[in-house]
Amino acid sequence: ITLPLSFGSHIEEPLNPTIFLSLSKNIFLVISMILPLLEFNKFLSYLDVNYICSNLNHPYSTIVIEKIKNMYNELINKKIHETLEYHKNNKLSEAQKRYEDILKINENNFDANHLLGILMMELQNYDKAEILFKKSIKINSSIPNVHNNYGILLKIFKNYKKALKSFEKAIELYPNYTDAINNY
Repeated sequence: ITLPLSFGSHIEEPLNPTIFLSLSKNIFLVISMILPLLEFNKFLSYLDVNYICSNLNHPYSTIVIEKIKNMYNELINKKIHETLEYHKNNKLSEAQKRYEDILKINENNFDANHLLGILMMELQNYDKAEILFKKSIKINSSIPNVHNNYGILLKIFKNYKKALKSFEKAIELYPNYTDAINNY
């Protein structure tokens, strides 16, 4: 099982304070409502953020929308990195809970689906791992690690023909991918 080569997005510079201060009261209200919810992962999904942001009407609303989405994504990525530490330190039940919490917020988060799939393989919950790997591939089929890990799972299921195809896809995406080459 191999962890992703990389994940997450780059962190952008904070919003210019002059522009930020010129925003109307209702945008400040929205931001003040959204950020605490994002920080504590309470009742707010990615779709909620998009819906709230799409209803802002202000000359700077597109800037604010992008900043809010970036903050949201940064917080999710932070949660994934924190959870990955639990996973690496073999605190699997806590890692599982945290991955599942992330998926409650954004069920289409590639990293949470993929990493929870790896964890499910480690716990020998192969059926759940298969569901998560398939979903990960559906979300983003250009990541070689998920194809390699899915291939490993398919070998466990003794589905060697599909496993080979999965390893081939991983190698196609990253020709020097040693783990996939060795698994092939």
